[in-house]
Amino acid sequence: MREIQYAIRVLMRSRGLSLAAILVLALGIGANSAIFTVVRAVLLAPLPYQNPDRLVSLYEREVVGPSQFNVVSPANFFDWQRQASSFQSMGLYADQDADYSPRDGGLNEKLTGVICDPGFFRTLGASAALGRVFRADDDRPDAARVVVISHAFWRRFQDGASVLGSAIRVEGEARTVIGVMPGSFDFPSAGTEIWLPAGQMLKPGWQQLRGNHRFSVVARLRPGVSVVQARTELDSIARRIKQQYPGELTGKGANVALLADRMVSRVRPMLLVLFGAVACVLLIACVNVGNLLLARAVAARREVAVRSALGASRLRIARQFLIESLLLSLAGAALGIVLAEFGTEVLIKMAGYIPRIDTVRVNGQVLAFTAALAIVTGIAAGLVPAWTASLGSLTKAMQDGGRSATAGRGGRLFRDGLIAAEVALSLMLLTGAGLMLKSFTRLHSLDPGFRPDRVLTIDFSLPERRYDNPARVAGFYRDLLARVRATPGVESAGLVTVAPLGGHFMDTTFTIEGRPPLPAGQFLDAVVRSADPNYFQAAGIPLKRGRVFTAAEWLDAANKAVITESMASTFFPNEEPLGKYLRLSDKLVFEIVGIVGDTRQKLASAPEPMMYFPIYHGTVTYASLLVRATGDPNSLSLPVQKQMRGIDPDLPAITVRTMDERMWGSTEQNRFGLILIAVFAILAVILAAIGLYGVLAYSVGRRKGELGVRMALGADAPDITKLVLLQGLKPALAGVALGIGGGLAAANLIRTLLFEVSPNDPAVIAAVAVLLVLISLVACCIPAWRATRIDPATALRSQ
Repeated sequence: MREIQYAIRVLMRSRGLSLAAILVLALGIGANSAIFTVVRAVLLAPLPYQNPDRLVSLYEREVVGPSQFNVVSPANFFDWQRQASSFQSMGLYADQDADYSPRDGGLNEKLTGVICDPGFFRTLGASAALGRVFRADDDRPDAARVVVISHAFWRRFQDGASVLGSAIRVEGEARTVIGVMPGSFDFPSAGTEIWLPAGQMLKPGWQQLRGNHRFSVVARLRPGVSVVQARTELDSIARRIKQQYPGELTGKGANVALLADRMVSRVRPMLLVLFGAVACVLLIACVNVGNLLLARAVAARREVAVRSALGASRLRIARQFLIESLLLSLAGAALGIVLAEFGTEVLIKMAGYIPRIDTVRVNGQVLAFTAALAIVTGIAAGLVPAWTASLGSLTKAMQDGGRSATAGRGGRLFRDGLIAAEVALSLMLLTGAGLMLKSFTRLHSLDPGFRPDRVLTIDFSLPERRYDNPARVAGFYRDLLARVRATPGVESAGLVTVAPLGGHFMDTTFTIEGRPPLPAGQFLDAVVRSADPNYFQAAGIPLKRGRVFTAAEWLDAANKAVITESMASTFFPNEEPLGKYLRLSDKLVFEIVGIVGDTRQKLASAPEPMMYFPIYHGTVTYASLLVRATGDPNSLSLPVQKQMRGIDPDLPAITVRTMDERMWGSTEQNRFGLILIAVFAILAVILAAIGLYGVLAYSVGRRKGELGVRMALGADAPDITKLVLLQGLKPALAGVALGIGGGLAAANLIRTLLFEVSPNDPAVIAAVAVLLVLISLVACCIPAWRATRIDPATALRSQ
C-alpha cells in the first residue's frame, strides 16, 4: 500500500506524462474492448439454443457448378430424414415474407417471415414463451390456419396475452396465433417476425420436388456422432439419390457443417482482421507508454541510485516502476470502458447485417477481458522501464548528472528500436487500409451494367389467391405501367422480377433446340428474370443485337427470350444465338430475339449468364417496378404508390428504394471494414508520430549541453537541424523497411476481403511508405527547430 501511495504521488507530480499515458492506453484498450465485444457476441458466444454444439446445417453440393453449400430440395430432405441415422432430428425452413393486414384497418405491412416444418423448432430445442410451436398435424394443407409470432411482434398488440388464440390476417386469410416465441429466439435472423407452416403455404406435391432448391436445413447430431461421421453418411445417401434419379437436378453429394460456423462464415474473416488490427494499435500504445516510462526511468536514475545505495533491492525498485505502470493501465482501462461502450454503439450502427449483432453489448465477460488486458498491458509497458531502472548505480547516476550527461548507447538503441517497431506496425495497418481503400474504389468504379442515377425501385407482390390466373396478373402489370408512365416527372418505367443487385435469386435449367441431349446428370443452367419491353430502357441496360419484347407478346404469345452477352458467349461461343430456341419444359419454348448487356446481381461478383422472358406471360406474381425520373426520383415515391393503390387498394406492403441506395447498400460490409481499418491505421500513425516526437523532444532536452557545445564551436542551425532529423529518421526508416516486409505478410491475411487488388500491390505499398516517411519527418521537425533555438551560453551554464 505504501508503494501504491508513493506511485500515485509520483504520477501526480508528472501530470502531463501520466495524462498522456492514460489517454494512449484508453484508446488502445477501449478499441480492443469494443472489437472484442463484437467478436465475442458474433464468433465466440454459443448459440442461444439447447446444446448448440450439436446443431449443424445440411447442404446439397455440386447441384450445378462447384458449390459445396447449396440449398436443399424438399424431396432430398425427406429422403435424408428417412435414411440418415446420424441425426436426432432435422428441420427445414425458408425465408418468405408475409403480407399482414393490421386490425385497425391501416395499410398492409410486409412482415419478415419464415416457412418451416415442425422439426424446425424441435431440432433447435426451442419452445414458445406463450402457447406452443407447430406440431405435425399443423403442417397439412387442410389443417387449421395457424401462425407463431416473435416476441417483438407480439409487443405491438396492446391486448398482450389475449392475442394468443386470436386471429390475425396474414396473406389474405385469418390465422390463429398459437405461440409467441421468447425474445431471445431470433432464428434464422434477428428480424424474423412470423413463422408459418410450410405444408400450408406451399402448393400440393411440393414434397416430391427435387429440382426446387430453396430450403435451408438444420439438424441435431446424435450423441457421440461427429460432424465428419455425419457428413460421410449424408454424402453417401446424396450420391445414391443422384444415381437413382440421374435426370433430376439434384446435388452430386451433401455437406454438413456446424450451424454456428456457417452463420458467421461471411463475416468471420473481416472480424478477425479487425481484431488483429486493433491488437496492433494496442501494441503501439504499449510501446508508446513504455517509451514515456523509460524516459521517466532514465530521468529518475539519481533517485533510484540513492535508494539502491540505502538498501533497496532491484526487485523492490522494479516493483515500484511496475506499480506505476499498472496504475496508469488501470486508469486507462477505466476510461477505455467508457470509450468501448460508445464505440460498441457506433459499431452496431455501422455494421449493417451481421449475424447476432443484436446481442452485442458490454457485459461481465467484456469487463473481465478489459481488466485482464489492462494488467497485461501495464506489465508489458512497464517491464522494460522497471528492469532498466533497477540496473542503476550511484556512480553512474552521478556521472550522468555532470557535463557528459548523454543517454547511453544501449538506451538510445533500445528506444530507437521501440520507435522502429511503432513505425513498422503503423505501416502494416496503413498498408491494409490502403489496399482496402483501393479495393473499395475499384468496386465503386465498376460498370454495373445499368445506369443507377434517377431510378426509383418499388418491390411488390400480388396475392396469389386474388391474382389466380395469368390474364389477371398480366392485366395488372399493363394497367400499372400505363398509369405510372402517365405520371408527371416519369421519363420511363419498366417491370422486372428482380431488380439489378438483387442477388442470384433464381436460376433454371434449359436445353437448346437442335442440339443432341446432354449426358445424364449434366444440365445447362442460367439465372432467369421476367421483364416487360420497357424495362431495359428504364434501367439503362443497352441492347447489343436484335430486339427486346413487344407489347403484343403476352400470355400465350409471350414466347420470346432476350439473353445477356455472358450467356451468349457461354452457351453460343461459335454461333449466332438469335433465332435459336430455348426449351424449359415440354410446354415452354422461347425464341431468342435479342442480346442485352450484362448486369451485376452482386457488385463484387462477375455477371452471370442470364435470360429474360416476357413478364406478360402472367406466371409470376412478384416484381420490381423501375421508374426513371426526370429529376429527383424520391419525389415520385408517393405519386407512384398512389397509382398502385388506385388499381388495387388491398395491395400488400411494398418496399421503395432508389437505385443509388441499392448500390450503396451492396457495399455496406466492405465499407464497414474499410472505415474501421482506416480509423485504426490513422490512430496507429498518430500514436507512432507522438512517440517519435516524444523521444526526440526528450533527447533534445537531455542533450542541451552537447548541442550548446557544438553551437559554441561553430555549428550553425542547419547542422543542428540535420543532426536531430537524422537521429529521428534513422529509426523511422528502419521501421519503414521492417513494415514493408510485415505489410506484405499481413496483406495476405486480407486477401479474401479485396476486390481486383493484389495484396502485394506495389503502388499502395510505395505510397504508404512515402506517406509514413513524410509523417515521421514532420514529427521530427519540431524538436529539430527547438534544438536550433538553444542558447549556447545558457546551455553551458546549466551544466
